[in-house]
Amino acid sequence: KVPLIVELKGYTSDVSVCPIAAEILDEYKGEYCVESFNPYILKWYKECRPDVIRGQLATSFMREGPRAPKYFLIENLMTNFITKPDFIAYNHKYPGKLSVVLCRKLFNIPVIAWTVQTAGEWSRCADRFDSYICEGLPKKRIKK
Repeated sequence: KVPLIVELKGYTSDVSVCPIAAEILDEYKGEYCVESFNPYILKWYKECRPDVIRGQLATSFMREGPRAPKYFLIENLMTNFITKPDFIAYNHKYPGKLSVVLCRKLFNIPVIAWTVQTAGEWSRCADRFDSYICEGLPKKRIKK
C-alpha cells in the first residue's frame, strides 16, 4: 500500500499496454501515478482513466539520445497541450530548460527532478524543481 510511480514504456502510437496496466492498477489499494515519455500513453490515461495522476517524462534528447522530430517535441514539452499532464518529470541535469521553467512558473505545473542519486545532485537542483524522484537514499542528510 505504498505510493507507486508507474512508468509505462512505449515508443510508438501503440497503447495496447495501457488497458492491461490499468486493469492491474485498478486492483491496487494504494495511491499511484502513471508517467511516460510517450504522449500517446498519457493521452490514453487522460481519456480512459481521467482520475489517474499523469506525468510527462522528458529529458534533453538532443544532447543525450535520439534526435527524431518526435523527441524534439517531447523534450520541449510541446505535446502537453494535448495530454495535459498533472506533473512533469524532467531529467535533473537540465533544470534551466526554457520549456521546463515556463511550465513551472507560468502554468504552475509541478516539475519533478529524475533520477537524483546523490546529495550533490539534490542540492544543485533544489531550487529549480518542486520534488524529486530518487534512486537509493543519500548517505547523509540533505539540507534544503
